[in-house]
Parts: sequence; structure tokens; C-alpha cells
Amino acid sequence: MKKTANSKRGAIIVFVLIINAIMIFAFTVLLSSVVMDFKMKKLNSKIKKEFYYAEAGLDEAYAMTLEYLSAVLDYFYENRIENKYGDEYIYNEFKNVIKGSSNCFYDKDSLAEILTDKDNYLISNEYYPMIDVELKEEQEYFLLKINSYYKTGEVLNSLSLSCKISVPGNGNELKNITAENLITDNYWNIGR
Repeated sequence: MKKTANSKRGAIIVFVLIINAIMIFAFTVLLSSVVMDFKMKKLNSKIKKEFYYAEAGLDEAYAMTLEYLSAVLDYFYENRIENKYGDEYIYNEFKNVIKGSSNCFYDKDSLAEILTDKDNYLISNEYYPMIDVELKEEQEYFLLKINSYYKTGEVLNSLSLSCKISVPGNGNELKNITAENLITDNYWNIGR
């Protein structure tokens, strides 16, 4: 009879070991799931942060464009250029100011140079903003394309803003026009 009592004790030990192994396995699976979830949230947070930096760079570039155009309009209006010169002069000089080749405007930098200078941005560090500007002159307007880049791992993504900057051709328009009136056809795009 002693043999049966000993065999029952051995069965209980085996049962306890199996239960412990199952619990350790379940705990390990749960712990690895929690660690993986934490890593994914951290990566997602980093990606969102970089996206928001790129978006902020684009927003700042747009605001600087409006500020620049407003300063140009103010300069033209305050110096009564519409009264001193003809419409053709205003049209050509406005284009020259945007390109940075104006003789009269106090700021000799072109709009593109201002937008690509990292020191002009409030949100900046050694990486941000990563801005690329393309300013293309057309007959009666400029096409402005601003790209702001951010990385997700090894993939370089971009946010872009394309807009048309109209060139005022009539001196009488200067007193009634704002920088917001000059920028039309805004198009925002997210790409890789």
C-alpha cells in the first residue's frame, strides 16, 4: 500500500510542475506582448513627432511667405510707387522683388532664399525643418512649391505645399490688395 501513496505524491508534483510551466509560459507571452506594444507606441510617437515637425515647418514657410508678400505690398504702398511709376514698372519690380533682384526693396533676399534659411524658422534643430523650395516664374504669376521632409525609419517622406503667387499689374490695386489675395490655388500633399 505504500507504493500507491507514493505514486499519488509524484502525480501531484507532476501536476504542480505542469501548472507552473503553463503559468510561466502565459506570463512570458503576456510580458513580450506588453513590451512589443510599448515599442510600437514609442515608434508611433516618434513618427508622429517627426510628421508634426515637418508640418510645422510647412506652416511656418507659408506664414513667412504671407509676411514677405505683406512687407512687399506695404513697401510699394508706403513709398507711393503706384503714383510715381506706371503699371508696367510695378509689375516688373514686384517680380524682381520676389526673385531677389530688386534695386528698391530693402530686403534683397528672394522669397526662396528666405524660405530655405533654417535660421528663419521658430521650430528648428539640427534636422528640422528640412525644407526644399522651388520658385518658378510664369507669365503673370509665380509657382511656389515648398517641400518639408521627415523620416520614418529609413524612408524619407515629404509634405508639400504648392501655390500660385499672383503679380499685381495695376498700381491702383495695391491699396486694396492683401498678401492673402495674392496666394491662390493652395494644394497640400503628403508623399514618399
